[in-house]
Amino acid sequence: LVNTKINMEHSATNGGTPKPPRRVGLIGLGAIGETVAKALLRNSATTSVPPAPGASPDGVDGAALCAVLVRDVSKYDDASWLDGILITSDADTFFAARPEV
Repeated sequence: LVNTKINMEHSATNGGTPKPPRRVGLIGLGAIGETVAKALLRNSATTSVPPAPGASPDGVDGAALCAVLVRDVSKYDDASWLDGILITSDADTFFAARPEV
């Protein structure tokens, strides 16, 4: 994510060690979950979702979507904007992705 680059550059300019983004795991991709996922992925190559009115065009600084837990994985087979993101209906698999938030 572009946000990762921003965080690393910011930390480096302040004399600190670059910090990787927090790994975010979402439970559900309903109206709210999808909006959050798209905001997290805004600057990745997987989506070109415009920011909401008044929102930062840079996505969520310091966060990266790592996994999504859903009831029915097959509902997201055509969701190309989620390519590369773990989509699972198994809680153990979800937590094995080690989300921090």
